[in-house]
Amino acid sequence: MTTIFLPIEISRREAVAKAFLASRLVGQGHDVLIFKSDIFDRVGWPGAGIYIGKNVFRASPPHDLSFLKAMRRHGIKTWYLEEEGGIYQGNSEREWCQFLAKRMDPAVLGEQDKVLTWGEWQREYLDAKSSKAEVLTSGTANFEMLHPRYHEALRAFDLAETGNQEDFILVNTRFTISNARDNGASHFIHDSPVTKIFDRETLFRKLASDGMLFHAFIELIAALSFQLPSKQIVVRPHPGENAEAYRRIFAPVSNVTVASSGDAGSWIRSCSCLIHNGCSTAIQAEIAEKPVVTFVPSEDKAELIAGLPNRVGVTLRSVGDVLEFLPNRLGNSHRSTPQWQRTISRLDTIDFVTDLVGRESFEHRPLKRAEARRLALQYDTWELPRKVARLALPAKRRTHRHTMGLFDHGFFGRLPDLGACAAVYYGHPVHVQRLSSFCYLFTPR
Repeated sequence: MTTIFLPIEISRREAVAKAFLASRLVGQGHDVLIFKSDIFDRVGWPGAGIYIGKNVFRASPPHDLSFLKAMRRHGIKTWYLEEEGGIYQGNSEREWCQFLAKRMDPAVLGEQDKVLTWGEWQREYLDAKSSKAEVLTSGTANFEMLHPRYHEALRAFDLAETGNQEDFILVNTRFTISNARDNGASHFIHDSPVTKIFDRETLFRKLASDGMLFHAFIELIAALSFQLPSKQIVVRPHPGENAEAYRRIFAPVSNVTVASSGDAGSWIRSCSCLIHNGCSTAIQAEIAEKPVVTFVPSEDKAELIAGLPNRVGVTLRSVGDVLEFLPNRLGNSHRSTPQWQRTISRLDTIDFVTDLVGRESFEHRPLKRAEARRLALQYDTWELPRKVARLALPAKRRTHRHTMGLFDHGFFGRLPDLGACAAVYYGHPVHVQRLSSFCYLFTPR
């Protein structure tokens, strides 16, 4: 048995899947730490084990290897598994590989490490690189959790997340350029990671295209609210959007609500239909066997650049088409030809990773739980003065607010509830212990 380290960067995206993976691993006798991704990098590691995640690299290639070297000194094996491992802009695997190349360089990993990919094209591309690490197709647990086999186990949790709402039309938006959360000097067009990928002229074309699509979705949501007055419509903005814009626009409309909290999976599992354009949640909804409407109101190629998500479900090009389609399809499952299967090639990631851990050879070194708790609490103590300093400096305050908004401390605190759901699902008891504000330990009872 060994210790498994599962880092979390964006809790609403990762916590559900990692709680279930942790619980499954606990059933095989392992201890599992789920923690804010930078804790042990900052204060030291509590022992040897296997690290499953991407946060060992803090930036794109060329990578800073200081974190990786520190883990190796503590006897930790690295299994690199991306949270954003394959759904990129563009319409071909060749284009997607260009994005993948900018995210990580497998050549820096060694024989003791592994690279776990969502799908086959990622494995084929990375396997061709000069790396001593084994490259395997594992799928991604974040998408696996949308499979119907998990729906009943998570139903009570989902209802708590959605405020007991079910059977609603879910509209997921992604207008992070035209409806950016911050419209000041740090606007997407001026200061964002995307400026390193696209030239300025392309970004301005995307701004205009994104704006037209944003207004088309406003028109669609309004039409749905008036034509289907007895149906609840939930708008779920991308985390990078200004959610308040939707709240102001639809404040007078009683059957439209805007939901920014919780895990997207809870809203998908609870909805009767999903409407989107270019959003990866469309693939999650199809895995959940929900009807998916891809709303593409323009023939402009810029609207089709989203690639894989826009190949999912039924493509409709006008508000009238959507209004005609929906009434007879709400609540009925729909499966199109799953064109995403080479991007997400397995939906048994949790079992696959658990079996892989079981086959791994390592020296038996039980986790020093008291040491893990001491280090986790040390991070809390260390973080407090840094938080005060960040709040005193405007530039750092904005960065800190964004980072902690992504981490969502409140949702991270739901890990014991998720552990309880997983314990029932897998049929074995799991003890979830809070070591600090940013760290939980999953162990056998």
